[in-house]
Amino acid sequence: MAELVLVLVYSGIFGITMKIADLLNEHGLKFFKGDSIIFGFLWGIFGSLLVTSDSSIANLILATVVGFIPRMKIDYINHVIAASIIIIVFLLYQTFVPMIFFPFFLIFVTIGTVRDFIRKLSGGKSEISFFKNIFKKFYYVFYYDIFSYVPLVFIYSFMTSNWMLFYFGLTNSLFYNIAKFYGFKRGYR
Repeated sequence: MAELVLVLVYSGIFGITMKIADLLNEHGLKFFKGDSIIFGFLWGIFGSLLVTSDSSIANLILATVVGFIPRMKIDYINHVIAASIIIIVFLLYQTFVPMIFFPFFLIFVTIGTVRDFIRKLSGGKSEISFFKNIFKKFYYVFYYDIFSYVPLVFIYSFMTSNWMLFYFGLTNSLFYNIAKFYGFKRGYR
């Protein structure tokens, strides 16, 4: 039970720090001088705490981080800091599980690339504006998680009875999207 509570807390903070790191670099949010570096470290530290907590979660996080590389999403110093911390801690403390890593890596790269392509089609605007009339506000915040990430993690967890992975994915996505929604409400697009 204590392990689950820690995973839930780390997952929530991991999701929040990941989105805040993006908001600081790409969307104009500013707290104080050096804030993006600090949030890069926080993102990496909470990712590392998750990596050391569970092998399945570790491989899912590694698949996500490594999946950012071909999509060129490790594009700011705070992203490099977080990704480096997570990868180094994984290499030092975890076991590589190809049956978790490769399916999720391929899914993240494929869905992420399609998402990036839609953004390009919409003239560099977010894909939100591209599908605005179809999905309205429901799509605005939760499109990626509802249609890909959380259901896929749920299916994997259901098939393998590894529910810790689902609890991580759901909590991480929920808190990431809370930070995202808060940023959007404050004008950070």
